Formats: sequence, structure tokens, C-alpha cells
Amino acid sequence: MPLTEKFIPLTKEKIMSKKTKKNPAPVLACIITGQSRKTSHNYLNDKAKRLGVGSDWLLNNYVSKFVCSQLRAGKALSDLQTTDQKITDQLLTDLVKKNSKSRVTNFWFKNGVYQTAKPTPKKVKKTEPTVDVESLTAKVKEEHAEAATAPAPVKEATFDEVLDELTALS
Repeated sequence: MPLTEKFIPLTKEKIMSKKTKKNPAPVLACIITGQSRKTSHNYLNDKAKRLGVGSDWLLNNYVSKFVCSQLRAGKALSDLQTTDQKITDQLLTDLVKKNSKSRVTNFWFKNGVYQTAKPTPKKVKKTEPTVDVESLTAKVKEEHAEAATAPAPVKEATFDEVLDELTALS
């Protein structure tokens, strides 16, 4: 069967024109450092749905994982921020709550520094053991008596003495 169509090789331009996307991947840019990364539409929509916000909110209020961890470790916002955006303590609290996976929910920021509610320490009643002189003296005397009643070391027997004893027994 003869081929009627002529083989036409694909050029780089044709390949690239087919790869152009109609809906490019969104780019998340950290509002504190300006650091950006590409993400997928699915990730963005799923996270927005989980947090109860719109995907536009996430695109405009993204805080990177590194920055969240540094803030939670106690680093001040002023040490990390490289953008000119004004961020209040309340906004920073909301941003970190929605951009990090930490289970700690009772925290806030004061002058850009992470604060958390410290659990109140349990009061432990300390009871000092009472020791009187008589009981301590009696205990020490017991220990000395036990040491004094220890058996005296046995003299080692020679081979000939052991052999004589064994022959006497048989």
C-alpha cells in the first residue's frame, strides 16, 4: 500500500506552540520576604477550601513555610521582613495561623514577636523528709554492725592440702 502523505518533521516552534498553556500556574509570593514559588491550581483551591478563604486571598496573603517556622521560633518580624508592606500584629497572627500547619492555636504576636500562652505550672507540695538524730545514728550503727559481722577471709589451701582432704573423705 503506497503512502500518499509526505512525512513532515516537527520543528521546535511547533512543539513549543502546542505546549503553551492557556491557564499558567499561579505564583505564590511571600508577603514578608517576597520569596516566590509556583504552585498548582489544585493545591491552591484545596488549601483555600480547607481554610475557608478564596484562592485570591491565598495568592495575596501567602507566607512561606520557612518564615512561619522562623516566626514561631521567636525571630522578630523586623528581622525577616524585606518587603515594604505594613503588617500589624493581628494580621500577622492570622497569616501564620492560615499558612502554617502547627497545632498550637493559642498564640499571638506582640511587636512582631511570637507569644504563646504558657500553661500554668502545677503546684507541687514539697515535703521535706524529717530525720532525727536518733534514727540516723541507729541506721549508721546497723551499717557498721553488718560490716563487722562479715566473714573473715579464708586462707587459701595448697594443692597438697586439698588432695589430703579429698583422700580422707573417700
